[in-house]
Amino acid sequence: MILTNASGAAQLPVLLVVALCLVALYRTSARSEEEFNKVSAEADRGLLALQESGNGLWDLNLSTGNTVRSAHWGAILGYSVDDPDGVPSWGELVHPDDLGDAQNALEMHLAGQTESFSVEYRMKHKTRGYIWMHDVGRIVEYEDNGDPLRIIGAHRDITTAKGVERELALAQEEARKHAERQRLAMVHSDSGLWDIDLVTGETFRSIHWGSMLGYAPEEQHLIPSFNDLLHPDDLEQANAVIADHLAGKTDVGRVEYRMQKKNGEWIWALDQGRVVERDEQGKPTRMVGAYRDISELKEIQFQLEEARSRADAAAVAKSDFLAAMSHEIRTPMNGVIGMTDLLLDTDLTADQMDLAETVRSSGEALLHIINEILDFSKIEAGKVELEQVDFEIRTTLEDTLEILSARAAEKGLELALLVNPKVPDFVVGDPGRLRQVVTNLVGNAIKFTAEGDVTVKVSTLNVADRGTRIQIEVVDSGIGIPEAAQAKLFEAFTQADSSTTRKFGGTGLGLTISKQISNLMDGDIEVTSVEGEGSTFTVTVWFGRSEKKVSPPGGHVDLSGLRVLVVDDNPINILLLEEHLRAWEMASRSVTGAQAALDLLAEEAAADKQFDLALLDLSMPDIDGLELARRIKSDSRFEQLPLILLTSGAKKGDAAIAEEAGFAGYLPKPVRARVLHRCLESVVQQEDSQSQKPELITKHTIAEQDATHRPLVLLVEDNAVNQKLACRMLEKHGFRPVVAANGAEGLEAFEQGKFAAILMDCQMPVMDGYESTIGIREIEKGTDGRVPIIALTAHAMEGDRQRCIDCGMDDYLPKPITLHTLGEKLEKWTGIRQTTSPRQ
Repeated sequence: MILTNASGAAQLPVLLVVALCLVALYRTSARSEEEFNKVSAEADRGLLALQESGNGLWDLNLSTGNTVRSAHWGAILGYSVDDPDGVPSWGELVHPDDLGDAQNALEMHLAGQTESFSVEYRMKHKTRGYIWMHDVGRIVEYEDNGDPLRIIGAHRDITTAKGVERELALAQEEARKHAERQRLAMVHSDSGLWDIDLVTGETFRSIHWGSMLGYAPEEQHLIPSFNDLLHPDDLEQANAVIADHLAGKTDVGRVEYRMQKKNGEWIWALDQGRVVERDEQGKPTRMVGAYRDISELKEIQFQLEEARSRADAAAVAKSDFLAAMSHEIRTPMNGVIGMTDLLLDTDLTADQMDLAETVRSSGEALLHIINEILDFSKIEAGKVELEQVDFEIRTTLEDTLEILSARAAEKGLELALLVNPKVPDFVVGDPGRLRQVVTNLVGNAIKFTAEGDVTVKVSTLNVADRGTRIQIEVVDSGIGIPEAAQAKLFEAFTQADSSTTRKFGGTGLGLTISKQISNLMDGDIEVTSVEGEGSTFTVTVWFGRSEKKVSPPGGHVDLSGLRVLVVDDNPINILLLEEHLRAWEMASRSVTGAQAALDLLAEEAAADKQFDLALLDLSMPDIDGLELARRIKSDSRFEQLPLILLTSGAKKGDAAIAEEAGFAGYLPKPVRARVLHRCLESVVQQEDSQSQKPELITKHTIAEQDATHRPLVLLVEDNAVNQKLACRMLEKHGFRPVVAANGAEGLEAFEQGKFAAILMDCQMPVMDGYESTIGIREIEKGTDGRVPIIALTAHAMEGDRQRCIDCGMDDYLPKPITLHTLGEKLEKWTGIRQTTSPRQ
């Protein structure tokens, strides 16, 4: 067989020798024909084996110069027996740079200096360029005078083997260079390099290793041991890091420590090392590394830490100052705003109402500015934490818009809320922060809209197992925003132009805070606007999935199948009402004007049909809702049709006027779904009872109907004004207040009564709210009950809420409190729904 690797180049293939020698021998001196045939067969088999092994055979007659080559000899070089020009000669095919070596090898064998001819050289392939060949041969016949007569051999393609051999040589050379570079680096690097044999303990250190410690190159032997160089306070940590790395717990052993220089000075060093060799059992045997002087970096670090400490101290002082100022401002404002709120709920003259409204709006504006500045400071400092509670998103937004409805009504704007049916009833998140964002956006929309409407549209973008991404669009028909101003709209203290603040007021923080809150809620805010045509602010926020389900509204009266006439000139309001009625399985017909309503009623009467109810808007062109009601009631065909008035500008005296015009119900916009449902139920129920003088159904009457009992609430508050205010608010919400003047009295009252909730002031004499809460929770131990405790505090800084929660309180309500915010907290913790309004 032909050898298949380059290392066997000096050996002559055994079968080749046997086959050719036998042929030569028996051609000249066969003893018998039978023996000759036998030997010829053996030779033929040997030649066949050589051909099959991929070798190209050749036979050279040195006397005549004739060469016989097998077909495979040429095939290896890309030639076939059919090539018209034949195969070039051997000398033409061998690479010029290799021809001399090949001829020299042949001459040495012919001279008897080598046992065989064996050489590697390049030969020109017909199409592939030069390929590497291994050629072997041997003299098989001599002249009578002993001169070589005939030599035979074979060549083989070894290009692939040569490639591997070349790559191996390159790799070995690169490894040699790398090792040399490492050696040079160990000697000349500016870092202190070290190499330690973990078995023998022998350590190599670069010259710079010692020079960084103040030792000259000839003093390297004087350098103390590693443990003696390290600062005693750092030795344990350094050894622990090395031990962890040797145990395979870390990829790199990295540690900072102090080392003592020759002159006794201590420097900081950063040392990093790695195990580079292990024995057969995986035990580390060699570790290399480097250390460098980081004393300057450490000094800078110490200076930065000192500066940060000073900054932290300044921030604490600033926070304490803001907390103190917040407390001092909020306490009197609680009385101002709260009492004004209650004052507006009494019978006042027009002048008194105007003055009280001015006081209230001024107080709320001041409070809004304080809240925005505090919120901005907390958000910028990353101190805001979001609540994660179950809440009803529709109710939360209805509450928010209800607060803003008076401002919209003052400007004659329609304010509407459209919630897509696919939006889940309950979600998990922070309702307070959602209200804050929506209040800012809707408040701005009302501020910058002179006429038309403001609509809030709510939909879902995507629903997943972990929750829902909600989209809220606030659309207005206001002044719009110039394109150049939109890019900087969400920057702090920025408004669309320099005149905006003077004309409309505001700090310029509202949109900035809203965007930051949206980002915290895994969302964002975008704006699209056309100057002079209005704006759309789109908020996306992510809420978690809630397992709570909203209970169906009402339930006292079956409204399904009732036919309702809807009359409103605003298509958005019509869409909203139709959606509610459809959800309650009621049938509706809608028209956009009073005359169209009268025509439809006449058409239905002619067809012997009738409506069961009618919802009329108050403000419509040509004929308003009051006049339409009078015309309907003056027609004997429709005089029994129950009418409900919907108005965007509810004010004192409107309810009496509506009742006089023949309305059975009166509700302000935006209409809350549950309140509308209860109103429809109550109106239908009164009609069924055929009462002689049916009562006008308003939000007040609905609230009174819902207040079937008046649960007790314990109010622990030392300020007399705040006591009076909170008691009036609790009564408004259908609760009976019990007052305690300090924490000790609160404990005593708690032991004597059964309360639905406790409102706890934090700062009080004798015993503060925190101690009192701890005492109440101690009393509750061993019982099944836990009364919700809501903190009432003038402190509104970061950490105040957590302090309340830590001592056992359940929630936190910063002063000044309003009727609405108090109602929300009581509803959340007692389950009694807020159905009253601050001014109705």
